[in-house]
Amino acid sequence: MLYPHVRATPNYTLNPYFDRAWPQNLYLNPESPLVQKLHPPEGFNISITPLVTFRRVDLLLASDQLTELYRTTQPYHASQENFDLLGGDQVWEIPPSEYLSLFTAPLPEANYGTLIASTAGHWTTGTFRGLRDETKPFEGIENVLSFFSDAMPVWARLVQQWLTSAEHSAEKNAGGGATTKGGRRRQVMVRAYLPGHDGCHYIFKPWELYEQENNTLSYNWGQIKLFNELFQVRAPLPPAITCIYSNNLFSLSWQTRTSATSTSSR
Repeated sequence: MLYPHVRATPNYTLNPYFDRAWPQNLYLNPESPLVQKLHPPEGFNISITPLVTFRRVDLLLASDQLTELYRTTQPYHASQENFDLLGGDQVWEIPPSEYLSLFTAPLPEANYGTLIASTAGHWTTGTFRGLRDETKPFEGIENVLSFFSDAMPVWARLVQQWLTSAEHSAEKNAGGGATTKGGRRRQVMVRAYLPGHDGCHYIFKPWELYEQENNTLSYNWGQIKLFNELFQVRAPLPPAITCIYSNNLFSLSWQTRTSATSTSSR
């Protein structure tokens, strides 16, 4: 849709061996007819400054942070012999300090205005094998929901503290920190994950009507709405954060000054 104004990396037609850890970027195409009409900020390098970057971050917090948090909140279960909180399906993770550093990095490395995070797409009993209980409905997904409820306030506070600290050190960051080079205040938005079912990719009969009771619900697809609602309820909402919630879709917008007008979008 953006062709020929952007170029995308990596080029999967040239290298089909997709690695989910690869960063995916959109850059301004120097051959775009729009280039002559644009006025990028000083320090913007059309060759290396991304317009958009995607990184796969499955659980928002790193595995060691989650393990330590579980030890704190559930010391009895965590102390059981051979207990392994994760140890299940593979996850792709980046520590929050790494992706927040990238988000607030100055030009020419970056000049991002918004970080978008998703809620609970990989919070499953397959990922959190230590919380799995096959004697309970949906293999004990309620245990994962409970831990998600403990973890998301920790993540929200971490992000808020990072942006507050970035504002205080903005002068040292030479254009990084709480605002972009163009003066836009950086924000973090949380996208509600969407539910699904095992027939949702069956493209050969798009007119088929699927009734939920006739379809299996793998992973945590049947509980996605509960995860989204938990995030809304449990994530701390200081005066600097606003929340919009409608029809299972919501976003949070962090502003590092409580006196600033907060902006959000669905």
